[in-house]
Amino acid sequence: MIRIYFDYLLESGITGQNIIKRIRIKQSGKKVLPEILSPVQLEKIYQDFSSLPVWNHGTAIAKLLHQRNTVILGLMIYQGLDSGEIARLETGHVNLSEGKIYIPSARNRNSRTLKLQANQILPIKTYLEETRPELLEKRNLQSPYLFPSKKYSDMICKIVETVKNIHPELKDSRQIRSSVIMNWLKTNNIRQVQYMAGHKSIRSTESYRGQDLTDLTKQLELFHPLK
Repeated sequence: MIRIYFDYLLESGITGQNIIKRIRIKQSGKKVLPEILSPVQLEKIYQDFSSLPVWNHGTAIAKLLHQRNTVILGLMIYQGLDSGEIARLETGHVNLSEGKIYIPSARNRNSRTLKLQANQILPIKTYLEETRPELLEKRNLQSPYLFPSKKYSDMICKIVETVKNIHPELKDSRQIRSSVIMNWLKTNNIRQVQYMAGHKSIRSTESYRGQDLTDLTKQLELFHPLK
């Protein structure tokens, strides 16, 4: 609006030059994170989703998809993966004998190898040996990808929507990743978290720590004994 006003002054002959023409107002760039879910809340979300009753799935294919989705949700909750990283995973990236998974690099993420949680091993093994081959056969597909799909974002959205029916406190998939990183920062040093999150810049990791301090300040103000 200020730039338009000075353009008007210039055209009207009131001023001889637009003194703010080359001025650019820099955005603060502060990342506003959603409400953080604790490790206990995330664990509850995973357990409740994975243990949905059989009748809830309806058909045989729905049951297979639920088994696949349980593995995907586990990777979101325990390894903090987003839809882009899940889309790039291949079967060869999973090492069950060592209990690890390799996350390939991307334009805005570094590669890393992360530890799988004990309760992820059996669902992933079942998915690799039984569920995935059956899904590929039903769809007449061959693919090196761990989760073959045409629209990964839609797949993640459906998983999140199902979870929200059980846990309304969940807002979106971004909330899960943000919560995982924030929780990591409470038990690991910042360089470790940078590696685990795949951040290319330490500043990306620091932005989460800054948000954590902001939330802590709010809590202290809210529950201060002098209030």
